[in-house]
Amino acid sequence: MLTRSRPSQHKPTVNTPQRSLQADNEGITDGKLAPVTRDFLTSLFDSLKTDLQDLRKDLSLELLNLRSDLTSIGEWVLGLEDNEIERDEDVGQIRQAILRLLEQQDQLHITSKDVENHRSRRHNIRVRGASTGGEGEDIREYITALFCSVLGREDDKEILLDHVHRVGHQGGTGSSLPDILVCVDNFLIKEDILWLARSKQHIQFRGHISASFCLHCNSAESLKLLQTTSGLAMPSMAGDTNSGLYFVGRATYTN
Repeated sequence: MLTRSRPSQHKPTVNTPQRSLQADNEGITDGKLAPVTRDFLTSLFDSLKTDLQDLRKDLSLELLNLRSDLTSIGEWVLGLEDNEIERDEDVGQIRQAILRLLEQQDQLHITSKDVENHRSRRHNIRVRGASTGGEGEDIREYITALFCSVLGREDDKEILLDHVHRVGHQGGTGSSLPDILVCVDNFLIKEDILWLARSKQHIQFRGHISASFCLHCNSAESLKLLQTTSGLAMPSMAGDTNSGLYFVGRATYTN
């Protein structure tokens, strides 16, 4: 015989959301952790927000410092480039100055040569009218003795001659004898020779020269003009013992 069983008196458990939250809280409480509250979360978020703001400020400051450093580096590089340009300009100016100095040096060298040549010419005396064989074998000894006679000296130590040689006579002088070109080392002695030759005019030297004149001429034209105005006669024959001996040169002072 079948009998109907009575329904169980035990009610099933229903998990509602509120009950689940309470269970979670009970589990956290059982683990001995502080309960998570709204205030705690708010404080945590505020702290994170503050930290993020501080980090942002620090990053912004670092970026500003980095930008400032980059700007300084850029200015430094520009300064180096400007300095390099200035150095290039300075080097160019120095090179130009060196070139100008070299040109001036060359010009000074040329000028000094001209001055030296002019000085050499100012030390020259042309002895005109001496016969070819009159000076014997040593033309330097002959001219030195002649100058000693003009100066009235017996000692010839101070009469130093740079060079003594025969040269072709200038055209229009009326003389067939080649001149003797003498460069006197001492300018004052050269001046004395010209001045005394002009003032004395008559000098006896080795018995065959009877007259001596100093003509202050620099060219054949001026010599010819002086001959015309003064009436001086140039020697015309090599063997003529009465012919005059002429000293031609540039004298600074005259009597």
